[in-house]
Amino acid sequence: FIISKTDERIFGSFIEHLGRAVYGGIYEPGHPAADENGFRTDVSALIKELGVPLVRYPGGNFVSGWDWKDSIGPIEQRPGHWNINWGYRASDGLGFHELLQLSEDLGAKPLFVVNIGIGHDWMVDVNSSELNDYIQEALDAVEYCNGDTTTTWGRVRAQNGHPEPFNLQLIEIGNENEWMDNYEERYKKFYNALHKKYPELIFIADREVNATFHANDEHYYSSPPWFES
Repeated sequence: FIISKTDERIFGSFIEHLGRAVYGGIYEPGHPAADENGFRTDVSALIKELGVPLVRYPGGNFVSGWDWKDSIGPIEQRPGHWNINWGYRASDGLGFHELLQLSEDLGAKPLFVVNIGIGHDWMVDVNSSELNDYIQEALDAVEYCNGDTTTTWGRVRAQNGHPEPFNLQLIEIGNENEWMDNYEERYKKFYNALHKKYPELIFIADREVNATFHANDEHYYSSPPWFES
């Protein structure tokens, strides 16, 4: 019998650069089982069996040192970056476009996490003009996903091999930033800009805010007794 219906998105997944989760895991160009995009077809087949409805990326603190624009285009021309949080260099061989392609191949929806100007050892002032650069980065990312080929970033997407839009629907404002005193203020600035241009987006907050949001993604690092209580 059925007690109640649940939203399938609670069974979503995320990709984070931990161990062999990415390189040597889902993504391994040159492997006998790799497809033309570098994805392991044997791994993808197992993921498809799970019926994963959405894929969240960038997972974890990877987003705080990552620029999506540096992770598209010819792989050999991508500069890569140093992940200051976990102390390793990322080649960005698996980049923003690859995430979108993987989600499409899996029949899952991509969930894009927006950098709101925060890292582990740095923070852009919420009232500074520099924050507007991060807001524009988010707007450009959505245009890359959803814009037609007459738009600047939609044209770039087509040049990268995908003329049709990826139709991004899910966007999260920040990654684990619920602890910040000014998170709500940051959220509103990003939401207002993104919703104005893309009202069809589904917005996810890091915690409940006094603004429009469709879901919240709070992270808890607590003991089992804490949850039981």
